[in-house]
Amino acid sequence: MRRSTKLVLLGVAAFLLYLIGSVGFLRIFLFLLSPVFVAIVVIISLFFVRTKDNKQKQKTSSEQNGQQQNAQQSETKETGKKQKETQEDKSEYGQVAGAIKAMTIAVMGIRNKEVKDHGFQVLKVVKDIAREHYKENNTCRDFSQFVQYYVPTLKKTLENYRLMESKGVITEKIQNDMISYLKSCNEAFTTLYRSMFSDDLMDIEIQMDAMNLTMKRNGLL
Repeated sequence: MRRSTKLVLLGVAAFLLYLIGSVGFLRIFLFLLSPVFVAIVVIISLFFVRTKDNKQKQKTSSEQNGQQQNAQQSETKETGKKQKETQEDKSEYGQVAGAIKAMTIAVMGIRNKEVKDHGFQVLKVVKDIAREHYKENNTCRDFSQFVQYYVPTLKKTLENYRLMESKGVITEKIQNDMISYLKSCNEAFTTLYRSMFSDDLMDIEIQMDAMNLTMKRNGLL
């Protein structure tokens, strides 16, 4: 029990003792049983109950407002984050698309047929990876490195090769090295492309294994 409540009860008890001493116990007892006293007690009780309810409503309303504000702030932050990610994706996609266009021009300008064919093979895989990531929302491991390092380096190498070939300074060794380089790029990028479907391929294997097991269990195999 709180100290203030104890003080109030002691004050009421002291007042009742004073009344009993000055007025008499019988009169006090009859007054406590009178309708006037009962009405006073009811009114006071209703006042305290209403005050408590109002405080509870204010507290509940304050908590609800706080929750709504927190939800709005979280939603605003999430929306801002998604917008930022979308803008970054658009900017990155523009860079990749520009690099693909430049590589296409470079490969088309290469005279050696074998180098050109391998260049177009690599370019096809690069386009497939970009399409799956930006259009189909699939991703692959090391995609950031693919965009920030592999694609720009490949672009620069193809452009330089085309330029040196046009000047007639490409040796047989450099030509063979370029073919080997493009084969390696094609193999590595194909691995990246296939990794974009690893979950789907795993689902296919699980479904086949589960169905084979069920057919064997039912005596069909």
